[in-house]
Amino acid sequence: MKSILYLSLIIPLLFPAQDMILDHGGGEYYNHQGECLTTAQRAAIEEDIELQKRSLEELGLLEQSDRSSIIEFSLPIQGSEELDWNNIYGISNYVDQVSGGDIGDYNCGQRTYNGHLGTDYFTWPFGHYLKENDLAEVVAAAPGTIIQKLDGMFDEQCDLNATLTWNAVYISHADGSVAWYGHLKEGSLTTKAIGETVEQGEYLGIVASSGFSSGPHLHFEIHDVDNNIIDPYTGSCNSLNTETWWLDQDTYTRMELNTHLTHDEIPEHGCPSEFENPHFQSYFNNSDIVYLVPYFKDQDPSTVVTYTVLNPFGTLYTTWEHSSDQYYNSSWWYWTLQMPLLGGEGTWTFRIQFDGQTYDRLFFLGDPPVGLQTAELPSFSIGPNPAFDILTISGGEDILSYRITDISGRLQ
Repeated sequence: MKSILYLSLIIPLLFPAQDMILDHGGGEYYNHQGECLTTAQRAAIEEDIELQKRSLEELGLLEQSDRSSIIEFSLPIQGSEELDWNNIYGISNYVDQVSGGDIGDYNCGQRTYNGHLGTDYFTWPFGHYLKENDLAEVVAAAPGTIIQKLDGMFDEQCDLNATLTWNAVYISHADGSVAWYGHLKEGSLTTKAIGETVEQGEYLGIVASSGFSSGPHLHFEIHDVDNNIIDPYTGSCNSLNTETWWLDQDTYTRMELNTHLTHDEIPEHGCPSEFENPHFQSYFNNSDIVYLVPYFKDQDPSTVVTYTVLNPFGTLYTTWEHSSDQYYNSSWWYWTLQMPLLGGEGTWTFRIQFDGQTYDRLFFLGDPPVGLQTAELPSFSIGPNPAFDILTISGGEDILSYRITDISGRLQ
């Protein structure tokens, strides 16, 4: 019985690659968590911490503070080992350095809100997904002793509610300073007890939206031994302390690709569990629409980003460039690409390049057509593949005709 065999071969694409992009959108993702604690809540926490410190000292579980000790922080937030993203956070608010109704941060900017006394690290993108899957970890910025922790509070708050209390861990350091880690996930806190010690980088909990919060973020707040607020970032407008408290202080803004993903619909961003729907997808079929989406923090309009899609043979399928129209604290963009009508099965690459760095994300074009199994194929050979000028086909005497397409599905 003779048959018609459909072949998909890699033949160089000579038409403009940009024509493959069907649609484009995206822009800023607004991250403003608002006030983290009321005055009454803060006063109650401070009073409780002092009581706990005295109690632990009497029990011999907390050493007397040594003011001469030097505390150097590492980052208090990280992605879990299971997550393959490049980064998971942005900074929405620094410590407010200006008293009264005006605002100002350590760098003389206004990346804060009135009366804010900590640093807010928001998870981006998909804070609810990260929280639900325990992928955004809070870790100890410095070694110390757990002097208090609070758990059991609702952790998916979408609107600011001053009556709610957060889940939190409080760590005392050798110099007597105390770090507050707030808005954590219910049931995620370290199993270590009050009075036990933690090492720098040790797990404390999961980023969530408990307490006076409108979205998943970590509120990181530092008090010195005399209960004065410390801004760990040094800068010309830091009036609270003259030296950095970081082991390696990051720049005020630093453009970073948190991750880039593929989706089968436009991803939906919003409050945890209420509006968020990532529409993740890595596996596609012929003619499917793929949404190619990068997620940035601190996107700089002067930085040109190059996007490339490579076919399963590692050769160029399409490429384009893009830069934002302005600075964005957090941003996302999408481009839609239709997969080939025929052929092209295998592993594809969505590549992003900027500032000398290259980031790759793999996605996959599916299985052979239904009903065409490997065992049913006539015996034949064809080459070379990729092909440029001449194809040689041998064997396959039972094949009535060949239909050859390039990887985009175009007949040759």
